[in-house]
Amino acid sequence: MSRTFTFRAVLAALSIATLAAYACGDDATSKDASPAGGASLSTQPPSEPLLPTPTPVPNDGPAVAVSSLKAQFYPTVAEFRTLPVVEIIAGGAYKGVTIATLAAKIQASDSNIVTIRGVRADGRTVAFVRKQLSEIATTTVLILDDKGHISIASTSLPRDEWLQAVVAVGFTQ
Repeated sequence: MSRTFTFRAVLAALSIATLAAYACGDDATSKDASPAGGASLSTQPPSEPLLPTPTPVPNDGPAVAVSSLKAQFYPTVAEFRTLPVVEIIAGGAYKGVTIATLAAKIQASDSNIVTIRGVRADGRTVAFVRKQLSEIATTTVLILDDKGHISIASTSLPRDEWLQAVVAVGFTQ
């Protein structure tokens, strides 16, 4: 396992801890002083995302972790760029690697459940998409940007479930 991948895992753990502290009210921006001297939840979201902007990933750095109980596939950014790309139309044209391509790399079956881990588009929430492989295999693509970060686009998922900063795709029975 490379240092960059380990760093990403630590960054994800720290992000979750930050979110937990924020949810518990440890962050002063989550409360407004009330006239009675107590605290109430703010109706205004903080102006900046809680999660840091990911640093660029070099070509020899890990693009994404793909795994099942049977096999693992850890392509570098350069290797991910060589995978077959398709175009989908989902409120615009998106080119990326299908979930089916990744499933084939680790011999996953259509009955597998796919779990994709990343960050919601708001940049504030670590989230998971969990679906049957047959539901999203050819309709969901992983898009690699010029900085080595992966996001998803899909014709079968609502836009609010699309993720950015995707770090893992898991296949389970």
